[in-house]
Order: sequence, then structure tokens, then C-alpha cells
Amino acid sequence: MVKIDIIKSINNQIAFIDQSLVSLGNFLIGVLILRYLGLKEFGIFSIFWFILYLIFSLQAASIANILNSTIKKSLNDRLFFNTTIFYCEIIFSIILSILLIPSLYLILNLLNIDYYNFYSLFFFYLLFQFNNFNKIIFYRYNLYLENLVNNLIVYLGSLIFIIYSNYNSNLSSQTFINFFTLLNLFTVLIFSKKLLKFFSFSNRKIKHFLEIWELSKWMILSSITNLFCFNIWQINLAANVDLALLGIYRACHNLSSFLNVFFQAFENLFPKKFSTYFIKNTNLNSIIKFNFNFIKEVTVLIIPLIIILFIFLDKILFFVYGNDLILEYRYIFFTTFSVVLISIFKYPISYTIRSFKLTKILFTSNLIAALFTVLFSNFIISKFEINGFLFGIFFNQSILSFLPIILFYFSYKK
Repeated sequence: MVKIDIIKSINNQIAFIDQSLVSLGNFLIGVLILRYLGLKEFGIFSIFWFILYLIFSLQAASIANILNSTIKKSLNDRLFFNTTIFYCEIIFSIILSILLIPSLYLILNLLNIDYYNFYSLFFFYLLFQFNNFNKIIFYRYNLYLENLVNNLIVYLGSLIFIIYSNYNSNLSSQTFINFFTLLNLFTVLIFSKKLLKFFSFSNRKIKHFLEIWELSKWMILSSITNLFCFNIWQINLAANVDLALLGIYRACHNLSSFLNVFFQAFENLFPKKFSTYFIKNTNLNSIIKFNFNFIKEVTVLIIPLIIILFIFLDKILFFVYGNDLILEYRYIFFTTFSVVLISIFKYPISYTIRSFKLTKILFTSNLIAALFTVLFSNFIISKFEINGFLFGIFFNQSILSFLPIILFYFSYKK
């Protein structure tokens, strides 16, 4: 028992280090791109980088969350289920390809960008999501060290490439995207053999895929609608106001998102712990207490960092980005920081809703936020510019974080 506890403790530490690496890597990539290429280029790059997160959310909805529902299955059942999920990943890739082609074309034309290679962007996203599938399997089967090595190759390699290319005067966001794509291809290939033992390639019937669809359909639709909740606000800001302002916003969001090192570390561990707890105890009051403890643990960790950040904000902004213009828009940071902070409520309520199989609630919340975006974002940004943009993303995050709690309460009462 003691040995098992020690192994769990080590795995948790590796998981936290791994997520720290990912969050720090994403943060430093943003910092270096802005410093070396400027605000305007960083704004454009941020749009394409943000799409990675949208792909991740779709993949999480259709694959990662489904894997966490298989804890009680036998080994053979799990291997069979994993393979069904793998086939779903292939289908996901095909659908993603179909969606990416017109989307990338529209974005490039809307922003009058002619120096990005369309095909390299396409493979950039496709290989990212295949590598991400590897990592989902790693986390599911406690292969935290393999996941850490995977991310070390991708993120440490990316940072070394950016610094090296800058000093050799051949850095551009396009060359970085090309190299990032190659790193993802490399990790997909080197870990492919290790992943084979988690699959059982026997025949499938349509009912097996229908099971996956029943478990994931509302989550997939939620992620699709989430595409509109924030991305359209950013594209409208770039198209209607200024790309440099989008760059400033993304720089502030990049700094605010250091909190994600805590949120995502918990997000990688929380689903499995929660699903195990839920199997033993479905009492709502107990689950609320479990969720409250999660929020409390995260809050205790981030309060000291919040205090330091707000006391030394100007010095931190200038030290990190070395750009005086960002200091004039420090109020953007306070809004983006609030948006990231509010998102803490999404994690526990989201997994609670999924466990009670009321995922239509999450779709409803996303749909309302998406409709608000589609109907009003262009008008609000055109009239109020950056202030309208900040109101929009704050309002959307509030809907996504708090409306599910209200809807779940009334649904559960029934």
C-alpha cells in the first residue's frame, strides 16, 4: 500500500512538472515571437496558435473524456474500446481536414495574409492533434514519464529553434510553424510502437461507434460552438480595429495564462480522480464538497502568485516583453486575467455534469455564448473597439462558467 502511494505521489509530481513545462513552453513561445517579430506578427501568429486550443477542446470532448468512463472495464474491453476510440480519432482527423481547408482560406483572406503557406498550416494542425492523441493515451494509462519526454522534445526543441533562428536572422512565424510540425511528427513516430499494446484491432460494428457518439455528442457540439465564443471576437478585433491591439491582448492573455499551469495540471488528473470518486459516491452534496476542495486547492496555490503579479505588474510586463506600448494598455491585462480566473469554475462543474450525463447543459451554455458572439461581436467591436472586445470576452466567459451551474441545479431538481 505504501509503495502504491509513493508511485501515485511520483506520478502526480511528474504530471505537474509536465504541465508546467507545457504552460511555460507556450508562454515562452509567445514571449519570444513577440520580442523577435513584433506585435503585429504576434497578433497574426496568435490566431493560428489559438486554433490549436480549439482542436484540443474538440479532441478532449470526443476522445479524452470518453476514455475516463472506461475505468471499470476489463483489460480486453478496454483494449477494444481504445481501438474504437482510435478509429474515431481517424474520423476526427478527416472531419478536421474538411473543416480546416475553408477556415484557413477565409482567415488568410480576411486578414490579407499572403506569406503563410496554406499546406504547412494544415499539417501543423493535423500532426498536433495526432500527437495529442498519443498524450491522451499516456495520461489514461499513467505513462506520465513518456508524456513528459514527448513534451520536452516538442517544447524545448521549439524554444531552441526560435532562439537559434533569430540569431541567424532566418526566424519567421512560418519557419517556426514548419519546425513545430516536424517535432510533432517525430514524437508521433517514436512513440507509435509503444502505443500499439493499448489496442486490439478486431472487427467493429456500427453499434460500437454509436456508443461513443451517445457519450460524446453534446460535448462535441459544445466544443464546436465554443469555436465562436472567443475566436470570432479575436478575428473581428484584428479585422476591424488593429492587428497590433490583438497582439497586445494576446500578450496579456499569455501572461495571465500562467495560471493554466495549475488548472491544466488539475485538469489532467481531476477527471480520473473524479470518475473514480463518482463510481463510489453519487450523492450530490458529497460531489459538491469534492468540487469545492478542488477549487480551494487551486486557489491556495495561486493567491501568492496573484499578489506578486499585481504588485509588480508594470515591471513584469516590461521585463517579459520589453515593449512600452503594452504598458499603456495594462487595463487589458486586468480583464484577461479576470477571464482566466473565472474559468476555474468550469472544470469541476463540467465533470459533474458529464458524470450525470446531462451534457446537453454544456452545449446550451456554449450555444448561448456563441449566438451572442455571432450576433453582436462585429457591432460591439466596431462601435467600442478594444473596450467592446474586452466586454465581449468577459461576458462570454461568465456565461460559460456560471450558466452551467444554474442549469444543472434546475435539471437535478427535476
